[in-house]
Amino acid sequence: MISIEMDFKKLVSELTNKVRTEESKDITGRTLELLKEYGLFGILVPKDFGGIGGNIVDTTYIIEAVSRVCPSAGAIFMFHNQVVKRILEFGSEVQKRRYLPYIATGDIIGASSWSELNAGADKQGLKSYAVKENGFYKLNGNKAFCTGAELADLYTILVRTGTQPGRELSFFIVEKAQTGLSFGDNWDGMGMCGSSTKEIKCKDCLIPSDNLIGKQGQGRALMSANRKVALHPGIIGLGICKEAINLFKHELNEKERLWDFQNTRMQLADIVTQVEALHELVYKAAHLADKNEIRSEDISLKAKIMGANVSNQVTSIILQLFGANGYRIGFGIEKLFRDSHALGIMGPTTELCKEFVSKIWFAEEETYA
Repeated sequence: MISIEMDFKKLVSELTNKVRTEESKDITGRTLELLKEYGLFGILVPKDFGGIGGNIVDTTYIIEAVSRVCPSAGAIFMFHNQVVKRILEFGSEVQKRRYLPYIATGDIIGASSWSELNAGADKQGLKSYAVKENGFYKLNGNKAFCTGAELADLYTILVRTGTQPGRELSFFIVEKAQTGLSFGDNWDGMGMCGSSTKEIKCKDCLIPSDNLIGKQGQGRALMSANRKVALHPGIIGLGICKEAINLFKHELNEKERLWDFQNTRMQLADIVTQVEALHELVYKAAHLADKNEIRSEDISLKAKIMGANVSNQVTSIILQLFGANGYRIGFGIEKLFRDSHALGIMGPTTELCKEFVSKIWFAEEETYA
């Protein structure tokens, strides 16, 4: 059972309906405006800091719903909430008081910056670094593929703080107005075109010591914790799948002859079965994360793998069933097809998730009978 009350569901439904009907040219921007207007950027922020005080299941529901109308906005919102969770779990009281009230109102949007051009899934290759000097950390280096870059107001940036590459990693909170921080050109991907994915450049950025998240060298612990909170790209994949199915149902209503073909019915049966299974896995991961159960990491990783794979398959099959219309730009399904192919690359990559899942399985005392 989803924990969200009906009033909350109606609120999210109203938001997504507005995005659909207003036909804004900047769908991502309008979606983010409405998320702020409805106070949803503060879904995970405790009420003591002015937020809604919701949980992971609530947040998952919003990410899924938003991703149905705008996967790019869904991605920005997902990474924002990863940042919120990071501050809640590892941030100091000073950091919480400084940032959470503004996150609750939507005046601060968060983004994560972990990867570099030559260090994506493999963080051993990180070259950006921070050196402690007179109560500050001097941060240098370029980060890549940051979703929400320049659009966000606050970044949790992962860099080396030790002398050996990749051995000691730490997270820092870096504000957009930070002297020495700049942004590269927009990353022109085949999909997620509204995600504001860019390079972040740090040149002699003097970061106050109290902007270190957790302890120096605790970066890997924070990355591990991130896998357990069940906020992952598989949720976006679920939203994409459901929207693709709805688009095709509308097409069937317009062209009833399509339903007469056995291939159409067989394909749809396979699709809805896969999407139902994905839905159950995504929300199981969210429930486990809310209960802080150890299996949340394993199930979250599996949900991410399944979400990326199933959304690729579903959009590909439905595009084919649409025929020539499916291939047309602006018809809907081709955009979902392109957006879905970003999910396997979003961190952790599908391949890295499989590596983690296999190691968790091998370490378990019991295996499947």
